[in-house]
Amino acid sequence: MRLTKEVLTRFESYYRRGNENECWPWLGSKQSRGYGFFGLRASGVSRKTYSAHRLAWSIANSRDIPSGKMICHTCDNPSCVNPKHLYLGTGFDNNSDTVVRGRANRKTGEQCSWAKLTEQDVLAILESKEKQVVLARRYKVSQSHISHLKSGKRKLWTRVKA
Repeated sequence: MRLTKEVLTRFESYYRRGNENECWPWLGSKQSRGYGFFGLRASGVSRKTYSAHRLAWSIANSRDIPSGKMICHTCDNPSCVNPKHLYLGTGFDNNSDTVVRGRANRKTGEQCSWAKLTEQDVLAILESKEKQVVLARRYKVSQSHISHLKSGKRKLWTRVKA
């Protein structure tokens, strides 16, 4: 993408530049999750909206973002457009980063909104000698769910020990 000097000047007017270690917050329009966006017209195309952090990375690196890649933040600040805080990654990289930094907000056990079993149910299942198919029918879950619980593969319940 080729940007004119006027577009670059306008883009820069929408964030507050600090030193290279600080976040540079986007002051323009933002979506509900805090990511900034920037609209511009490309030749032969009507107005298009770009994510500000993606555009900041492209400008700083003088290239487009490769297909299948995303721009991730090292600072956990979605409105930051400091190129030193942005890196090219995959969805896997972004999700791994979320977990490592403790931002995943993963609920387990009964706190999980789609849990069909209680902790007491899981304890009873783990201690039971009944066939898995019988337990599955009783608790209204699949036999494979019972199998995963008994083998320890069901990560939402790994802290429950019989």
